[in-house]
Amino acid sequence: MRSKSLMLIGGALLALLVLASVASASLGRTVPPPDPWFMLTPPPDGRPAPPWTSWLYLPRLQYNVPAVQPTATPTPTVQHTATATPSRTPTPTPTGAVFPASVRELVVAPGEPGLVYALTNSQLLLVSADRGESWQPAPQGVPPAVGRAGLGMDYANPSTLYLGTEAGLFRTNANGQWQMLHTVHTHALSVEYSRPTTLWAAPNWGHDFGGGVMVIKSDDGGQIWRAASGDLSGWTAANPIIIDPDDPNTLYLTTSTKYGGGILYRGTNAGNWRWLPLPTMGYYVNTGLAFDNGANALYMGSRSPGKLWRSLNANTPTPEDVQWQLVHDFGANKSVVPLAVGWGPQGAALYVNLTDTGDWSTQLVRSDDEGATWHTLSLPPGPPPPPSNQYQLIVNGYPAIRQIADYRTQDRYATSFAGLHRRISYNDWTLVNNAAPRPKFVFSPANSSVIWSGLTPRCLAGGPDEPMYKSTDGGRTWAEAPAGLNLQPVVAHPTNINKVYAFGCDGVYLTNDGGATWQHQDSDLWRAYFVSDIAPIDPSWTTVYASGISEGGGGMVARSTNGGQTWQQVTPLYDDIWGVTDVWVDPTHPSRVYFVEPNGVWRSLNGGGAWQRFTAGLENILWAPGRETYGLLEIINRLDDPSRLYVGTAAGLYEGFNYGQTWQKISGYSWDNQPVDGLLTDGSNGVWLNSPDGAFYVYFGYATPTPTPPAGASPTPTPTATPTPSDCSNMLVNGGFETNEAWVIRPNPVLAAYVTSPVHSGSRAMRTGIAQGGANVESYSPVEQAVVVAGMGRSEVRFWRYNVWGDGASGQATAAPPDPQMLPRNEVELQHFLSHDASDVPSAPLLTDFFYVLAIRSDGSLVWLLTERINNPTWREVTSLDLTPYAGQTLRLQFGTYNNGTGGISRTVLDDAALLICHPSP
Repeated sequence: MRSKSLMLIGGALLALLVLASVASASLGRTVPPPDPWFMLTPPPDGRPAPPWTSWLYLPRLQYNVPAVQPTATPTPTVQHTATATPSRTPTPTPTGAVFPASVRELVVAPGEPGLVYALTNSQLLLVSADRGESWQPAPQGVPPAVGRAGLGMDYANPSTLYLGTEAGLFRTNANGQWQMLHTVHTHALSVEYSRPTTLWAAPNWGHDFGGGVMVIKSDDGGQIWRAASGDLSGWTAANPIIIDPDDPNTLYLTTSTKYGGGILYRGTNAGNWRWLPLPTMGYYVNTGLAFDNGANALYMGSRSPGKLWRSLNANTPTPEDVQWQLVHDFGANKSVVPLAVGWGPQGAALYVNLTDTGDWSTQLVRSDDEGATWHTLSLPPGPPPPPSNQYQLIVNGYPAIRQIADYRTQDRYATSFAGLHRRISYNDWTLVNNAAPRPKFVFSPANSSVIWSGLTPRCLAGGPDEPMYKSTDGGRTWAEAPAGLNLQPVVAHPTNINKVYAFGCDGVYLTNDGGATWQHQDSDLWRAYFVSDIAPIDPSWTTVYASGISEGGGGMVARSTNGGQTWQQVTPLYDDIWGVTDVWVDPTHPSRVYFVEPNGVWRSLNGGGAWQRFTAGLENILWAPGRETYGLLEIINRLDDPSRLYVGTAAGLYEGFNYGQTWQKISGYSWDNQPVDGLLTDGSNGVWLNSPDGAFYVYFGYATPTPTPPAGASPTPTPTATPTPSDCSNMLVNGGFETNEAWVIRPNPVLAAYVTSPVHSGSRAMRTGIAQGGANVESYSPVEQAVVVAGMGRSEVRFWRYNVWGDGASGQATAAPPDPQMLPRNEVELQHFLSHDASDVPSAPLLTDFFYVLAIRSDGSLVWLLTERINNPTWREVTSLDLTPYAGQTLRLQFGTYNNGTGGISRTVLDDAALLICHPSP
């Protein structure tokens, strides 16, 4: 069982199949090998020569190859959208279908006739001379490497535009061409109305000014910039920044919370900022703003429901006195982002972008009567929207290039155009640094701050030595590990941070002392094969599998049963097995072993004693004479249903059924014909993958029943205290808390924790609240798991709990639960539940402690399923929390115990939790 932390991991030839097949059409046999390329020698006489070994020059594998340029962050970011069927192929786009462009930035020239510029999510700059009734591509176009961008205008000379991008700050010259003014990286930009040399911008997070600077200012047209954040706070840099045309000393901006809602500020030219109340705390408030100086009206929008709000006194001296009024309700499934206010024949014209949160289609609309009526503006066609069950990973506002994950822990890393990011919890990420991330690294599941990095050694090409590096602070700093010279780290031990497997040109290596020394696990096999993967069985690492590729293109799998002291080849000697790129041990059944090579998927049910090869459904991606693109790169299986597997290939992702006997391509995505690797399953919900287009999550919805295991297999039963009814399926992973899988312990003053006492069954349970003897601080100790509520039958949550209610008076075992009106209604409020300073959403500690269960919907709204104040330290079962009304939705099921920081301390221990999806009777 090995970590899936590496992307394109393996020996000197890992991912050889993809790169060779792609390169074969353009790389001739006589082309000299430019560095860093290496040459493969032909196979021995008498052996069929796979085309990918025929004197090809192949690139040395780099972690971030192929390079991916950043793309604009989708607006809005696609959420996991549930489906009620187990279909794996999204509805195909009809031939000739037209999708309107989506506007993310819009500037309007003052006065008649209504010159408007719009920047779309597909990086198309459009211009309209008739207030958006008709559009043409702007002659300026856009400069290269725009990424996320902010559009600005010199209002005294509307033909002069500014564009703040990930590549720098640009301005159009007298000839209408873009010229770079500064290398500062920005994504929001505003120009003062009366002083066009005064610019305000939001620096890209982590670039140039550091992660704490949210606003910058230039007084000389963009030549020199200084920080102007003052005491701003938020999870992202400001976006947008609005300047009052009549009073340049008054600015408005929004920042985002870590959960996606907006926080509104008003500031001055000197950079003094004050928090303003939002239109409503019942909904997500988007980060778009527009200002009508004629009416002194500030506009904001909300999401689900989509409402447009207006304040006529946003500049009042006392921020708490700001009032809002509803302008228009666009509907429950809309997201409203005001873009700009411009000239209209009846007064002001208000431009708004609408997004349907169901299918993510967009509209640009305009109102000429202060929001009473709306007119849709037709835009040129844009690119088709992504499939509704696909989510692109966005980290700190940047599209992730790669995600680095390990199924044995919830911790993850990702790379983007900005640098290296680390996941804090669930969907929360932080930018580690903005230096180029080191290629090919693995991190320790026991302590994810410990990272090992090294390049694939140049076994055939020769060349300079490749050092190994180690970080103990999550990638912020790195130190060379001299003893690991020319070694590629592959897998770290699940509990011992000092134990790591690596390989070099001469075989397998193991360190037991954190890299100070490396033990060479020598074998004659490593004189004939280059190691491509290592898969030890956790946690003992006594049995270890390693795959190899010979210089001539052959492949094999070896096994050690004594911790690597000796090795034995376990694959058939005379079968036509080519280069093995990946070996995988089923974590739920260690005797079930898989490996992949260009001719199919191989499976053993007895630890390598006998093998079967499966090809059904894979025919179009296996090697065949004349086929240019082929190859299997990586294989994993689901942990909740081990009979289901996934294979990343040279051209897309395949799903396997019945323990790999049959396969089906998952199609309908941008990466259908691209190399796919970095696989990580998410139970029955979906799978993560990496592709040249970035990191993606594909949501599958409700899982079909588990097939019968193959002959010889002994599936591991999942112990539960209460048997699951025969017509129900348990959709919770690790409901007994016996491993660290699936559950996310969210940051809080007091963290939830796995405990060994008390337990209802098994050896572990989960505690929320404050442990006995712990400090009494205000906290709620949340722990959660993402779940899918199937669109059929009844869905209910069951679990056992052990309550200690410390606020109960002597002899008092129960009390009334808290008033629901006092509880947070969305994640924005929940985030501030423990905050009481002037800049936060107001909240007050509740009078007494309580235990709760809630469901967090995809729009951030909260559904309180259970609250109770009970002092009963015995195990009792909650038999039915009904989730049926939320069929078809993805929820985060969260448990917690609120402590108010005074009186006694409270805790609740959970065990044997389940989400039962009960099928309707036929």
